[in-house]
Amino acid sequence: MKTNRLVSFFLVLFLLPAWAWAAAVNQCISCHTDDQKMKSLVKPPAIGGEGEG
Repeated sequence: MKTNRLVSFFLVLFLLPAWAWAAAVNQCISCHTDDQKMKSLVKPPAIGGEGEG
């Protein structure tokens, strides 16, 4: 039981700062939830001629 607490403590100690750094520096969430920014990264396919169906 004591080993589990120790392992949990070290996981929190090392993983929490890494997670906080990744969220602050890369701003993944703010970029991936921005509609205009995501649309600017994707070029829509050219539509021409008749469609199928």
